[in-house]
Amino acid sequence: MENLIHIAFDKAGAENLKQSFTLDDIIAGEIILLEDDMAFGPLKDSISEEETGSRQSWWNSLSAPEGYPSLRHDHELLQDVCQRMREDENNEIWIWAAQNARDVCGYYHLLHLLSDFSGRVHLIYLNNLPFINDKGGIFYPVQLGEILPKEFLKARKLAREITTAEVEVDGEEWNRLKEENASIRILEGGKKISSQPDDYFDKELVNRCRLDFIKGWRLVGQVQQKGKDHANSLFLYSRLKLLTENGTLIVKGDFRDWRDSEVKVAGNEQIDNITEEKNEPSNNG
Repeated sequence: MENLIHIAFDKAGAENLKQSFTLDDIIAGEIILLEDDMAFGPLKDSISEEETGSRQSWWNSLSAPEGYPSLRHDHELLQDVCQRMREDENNEIWIWAAQNARDVCGYYHLLHLLSDFSGRVHLIYLNNLPFINDKGGIFYPVQLGEILPKEFLKARKLAREITTAEVEVDGEEWNRLKEENASIRILEGGKKISSQPDDYFDKELVNRCRLDFIKGWRLVGQVQQKGKDHANSLFLYSRLKLLTENGTLIVKGDFRDWRDSEVKVAGNEQIDNITEEKNEPSNNG
């Protein structure tokens, strides 16, 4: 479709979607990849190019092994898409979201920006839907990139118009998250997102860290692949740094390069302390 614009938040998913066009070009169109992970970092004042500075500064402050993508690039892409939507009423947008906090928060973030184009913005939300993997088995994807190109031909049938009522209800949910302005947001189920404290992933990082040294990149990968929540690698690296600074973990190697450095727990006592802290009742009930 000449006037179809796809928006995705997953690089691997965007690539598989593109490959699906060679199998059937009925939904072929431009693919816009938005790289900013809206499940992490401050949200207040995150709409305009000038106001993305707080988010960019927050990401840059994490001292991660690689830089965070420029938020200006995402902003410019969206401004261009909105301009084209205004100029041609035949243009349509399809937002692709899998069942993870990054995609759902990305969808929420777009609602206000695309609210002027009622009837021309559609959502494809892969929520608890079965797909076929490369071995012929049934699975429930949590990332768009887990879906084979041929399976996008089935997924396209899920496209539905985002209603005015939905924009209002989901927009209020996004306003709540912006007001809470937490560093971490996780998906509870459906499209329900909850804010979490900065140390949310600390216990899992420590419990997956053996008493023997383990490469930092391997530890981060385990939390991402085996954990139940979407976890941004750059944020996890920053938490590893903090855990080594407070003595929970011991680091070996060049701390500035987590690909070469190794970490291990300082002792079982540290794991027990973190576990106890997580199990303590909240003062807020």
